[in-house]
Amino acid sequence: MYSLTFNEELILMLIDKAAIGLVGVGVWIFVQRKLEAYKAHQALWTEISKERVKHIASEWNEMNKWDAMVGELYVHLQQRLEGGDPNSTAIDHKRATPELSETIEFLSQLKPEKLSAGLADECRQALAPEIEKSMQQSVVVSEALQANRFWMGKELYEHCRIFQSILSNICRSFGTMDFKSLARQAIKLKDIREDVLTTLNQIK
Repeated sequence: MYSLTFNEELILMLIDKAAIGLVGVGVWIFVQRKLEAYKAHQALWTEISKERVKHIASEWNEMNKWDAMVGELYVHLQQRLEGGDPNSTAIDHKRATPELSETIEFLSQLKPEKLSAGLADECRQALAPEIEKSMQQSVVVSEALQANRFWMGKELYEHCRIFQSILSNICRSFGTMDFKSLARQAIKLKDIREDVLTTLNQIK
């Protein structure tokens, strides 16, 4: 049997070590490239997340303004129906501002037949500037929804569309001063407020 000489064994050993070294270098290069790709991917998603939050905040800011306007309409309506100054829509700070649930109960208990003639028209005329301002904000919200739809994602976008629809219906009910409809719509508003907040908490 042929036996390797010392020089041959040395050469083979060097070749083995060189091969192992090359494999090690290849693995190191592969790992480094994967790590760099991962870091680049993470950096990209970080920037995308920042941009998404910015667009969602932009839309939510406009939706929140509209929601606040509608909330004030409910407060002013309740104050007027409770005997406030018929020529003023200012909030009466002498009493606590009613919560939406309190307004819902108040409107639900109203008996239209017992209301003074022309009261609905008086309320509608007095609140007309606020109703008009609210309807103008509805256009702003609609435009913001369309502009930010890509960034919002399907779930949040659909919730906001439902929210938008309820607020629009409320504005129309204020236009006709339909007290029963306003009470029903207020219940929906209260529920959707909770749903949207739950959705927002799920944004990563």
